[in-house]
Amino acid sequence: MPTAKREKGKIKAGYFWNILWVDLDRGEAKTLEFDEAFALKYIGGRGFGAKLLWDHLQRENVDPLGPENLLVISPGPLAGLFLPASGKTSFVSISPETGIYGDSSMGGSFGVELRQAGIDALAISGKAKTLSYLWIDNGEVKITPSEKLKGKGSLESEGMIKEDLRDDHVKMITIGVAGENRVRFACVNSDWGRNAGRTGIGAVMGSKNLKAIVVRGSKDL
Repeated sequence: MPTAKREKGKIKAGYFWNILWVDLDRGEAKTLEFDEAFALKYIGGRGFGAKLLWDHLQRENVDPLGPENLLVISPGPLAGLFLPASGKTSFVSISPETGIYGDSSMGGSFGVELRQAGIDALAISGKAKTLSYLWIDNGEVKITPSEKLKGKGSLESEGMIKEDLRDDHVKMITIGVAGENRVRFACVNSDWGRNAGRTGIGAVMGSKNLKAIVVRGSKDL
């Protein structure tokens, strides 16, 4: 992917020009930069997701519930700008339901918060060693083991994580018991009623031992 140097932390033409890549196998995160050509061709949302998924896998017969599968979460470049229909966040992966490309989308505040953390797309590979949640604080990343969330529903998990972080204003996506148990049509949930309900993305999160992704962002859009 081409790279372009940008003024760190500043938005330009609707982008922060950053893709956050988290490798759960290694417990590492890195930031990839993209350029104008990439942005113009793939825009954001499922466009970014499809391109990143294709580049990462480059083969057939990927196990949707295996660590080699990639999960990409990406809002569009207009998210957070108070424009009609601009607030959706796309989730892209190999679907446990179909075994091929799948995407789903969700409204609500999570994608906006991701952008306010300076992230245009989040790509997650591998599998955490134990049940964990991913904590992104303005681009700083921590994989937090949290076995106490095992067997908890999405709403209860959200409350417990906010209590742990002592912050009621963080935004997050969670999975429930269905996602943990890799039910192939499991949803991803957010904001006490927002759902990414298609293609079994919740099962993909469960297969990665990822109970939740929590974000706090304070950058201007």
